Amino acid sequence: MRFYADHQFPRESVEVLRGRGIDIWYVQEHPADRHQDDGHHYRRARETKRLLLTQDRDYWDDRRHPLHESPGLIIVDSGASRDPRMPAAMLVALLLPLLREGISRIPNLYRAGKILLSRDQAVYRYRTFDSRKEEMVLWRRH
Repeated sequence: MRFYADHQFPRESVEVLRGRGIDIWYVQEHPADRHQDDGHHYRRARETKRLLLTQDRDYWDDRRHPLHESPGLIIVDSGASRDPRMPAAMLVALLLPLLREGISRIPNLYRAGKILLSRDQAVYRYRTFDSRKEEMVLWRRH
């Protein structure tokens, strides 16, 4: 599984994930892409066949970032703290169980899928084969 981390994703988290053998292309390490807009990153992740990792909830808006054009997207939401740079350890602690559970088995994630991951739940939004938009809760904290 290969990832594309945008400028909203913390460097510390990228380093921890790489240390666990995860392949991540990080925008901050590529000057030509560093200051591009969200649309650029959305397209670039799709072109390079990488799942987009971000903390930017704007990507959840299907009008701005159409679901049918999704590269496969995981938004790690910082939640009530409103801190756009969630501490790396917490972010990785949320993300790793999702990766361990077999994110690659989630249907259509690479084609028109988005995951919103928070401290309390993971929601998967996708298009069905007959083009209906659906959402399902992958897990929820009780």
